[in-house]
Amino acid sequence: SKNKGLVSLMAAKPRPYSAREASDALRRGEIVLDLRDPATYGEAHIPGAINVWIESPQFAERVAGMVPAGVPLLLLAQGPSDLDRAIPALSRVGVDEVTGFLQWGMIEWRSEGFAAESVPQITVNELAEWLEQGREVTVIDVREHSEWLDGHIKGATHLPMLEASARHGEVPADGPKAVLCGGGLRSSTAISALKRHGLTGFYNVTGGMTAWKRSGYPVVRSSSDPGSASRP
Repeated sequence: SKNKGLVSLMAAKPRPYSAREASDALRRGEIVLDLRDPATYGEAHIPGAINVWIESPQFAERVAGMVPAGVPLLLLAQGPSDLDRAIPALSRVGVDEVTGFLQWGMIEWRSEGFAAESVPQITVNELAEWLEQGREVTVIDVREHSEWLDGHIKGATHLPMLEASARHGEVPADGPKAVLCGGGLRSSTAISALKRHGLTGFYNVTGGMTAWKRSGYPVVRSSSDPGSASRP
């Protein structure tokens, strides 16, 4: 029985992938799960990657809610300790399809000449300025319903993180989109999911609604249909 335990452990151990192997795997339909923080992910990431920071609250549950069931995952981490933490955590929530990890991360990916994408990070001050100037920007709030009711930005579109992918058709295809949550983590995850549907023009709002309220910017507490006030 001791051996049997060892075998299943070995079978579950994801193997290192080179950038080229990862690129081939993505063409076969595998998905990169990017465990890095939103700012690092935002600087440069693999197209189609789903971003859930390893330090996120409910990390594993968020991944389970965001990745399609049964699709093999390749992990992209800052370091080996993140991998060691991620794999058992994911396994506990039934995400067992982790086939490998990118051995040299973004460094090799970029040096091999593979395409990388980025998501600019903006502050709540910048967002407030854009809205004040009347700049064309769609504000998307990906928090839960109770958080939304507790106060949101006037004219924002409410699109809870776990519904973002299924409701991607409600997001305008063009024009800038500022996405926020409570603190800036769920927004990055939602952006990464929406980008998989070919949508572009996203900005991740660092600090989210927590920073917005702390800065004294106005919120509305209407319980009316959240979509009704969104911009055309």
